[in-house]
Amino acid sequence: MAIILPTIYYSRKPSPPNASPSPPLRKPLSFLVVLHTLYVLYTLLLKYPPNLFKVLDIPLTTPSDNIRILLKRYAGGGELPPALDALLTRLSSFDARTLYVRLGQSVIESCDYCHTPSEYALHALPNPLLEYLREAAVVGLVTIQGSFRERWRKWGVGVLVATAVLEAYWILTVEIRIPRSGKGVTMWHDLFWTIRYLIFLVLVPVLHILPSRPPVPSPLASLHTVAASIEQSIYGLRLFSATHAAIMRVPETRAAQVEHFARERQEGRWAREDPDVQRRAEVLGLGYAEEEGRLRASARAAVQALQNGFSGNRT
Repeated sequence: MAIILPTIYYSRKPSPPNASPSPPLRKPLSFLVVLHTLYVLYTLLLKYPPNLFKVLDIPLTTPSDNIRILLKRYAGGGELPPALDALLTRLSSFDARTLYVRLGQSVIESCDYCHTPSEYALHALPNPLLEYLREAAVVGLVTIQGSFRERWRKWGVGVLVATAVLEAYWILTVEIRIPRSGKGVTMWHDLFWTIRYLIFLVLVPVLHILPSRPPVPSPLASLHTVAASIEQSIYGLRLFSATHAAIMRVPETRAAQVEHFARERQEGRWAREDPDVQRRAEVLGLGYAEEEGRLRASARAAVQALQNGFSGNRT
């Protein structure tokens, strides 16, 4: 419930108007992350690797016959399963007990044809390898294209590869120290199994909540809009040119145009000669009272740039 309820809340929570675009696969991937987290928690809590010595709380050096007697006592005097009986027979060897610490009880118990450490190691390889491959597949799904977290995929896979290499190297090379009492032995297989699943538990949710990066749109995507705007501008210029020519051909409209611009010129002169307007323009940084004010200089530079651009296009 502690995982499902927050997920439902955030999946239904409306996004603010100015929020970045939401990944299209956000909800399906959130559901996948919840299922994965529940599965890993279930495995951690209920599928812990079997370990006779931890369950019975006995030293690692306990003779196999004594372990068999304890197990029969727990079983009510009945016969032990054949696989468990075969395991106790193999544990008569000290080398088998060191392999038990390295590789776990399931490997020693299930491999009937194994006799050397290399054979046991090869028999132990598929299970953790498949678990890491499964986790890499989940990481790939969580960072799939459309999740906006594609850039985190290499980091997630890198963490898995580094963990797998460290686990394999440590398991195969660590020195197994068994004290005389047989107590307090570090069960390396069980320890690294726990570390592995804790990383599985944390890695996928972390990748899912890391900052996303929406894909940058291609410049070609806006090409159609730019072309349409340019086309509209060209049509507007053509319409202006045709309208101006039509106005100049008719005496009445030509006279009205001349009168209109003469009136605007007079109004502009009145505004420029007004001391109050000049003073306000100076305050705004648009002074024009002097011979070459800022406004006039800016207008002159803009006209010069347009002339240069037009001349360059003509050439």
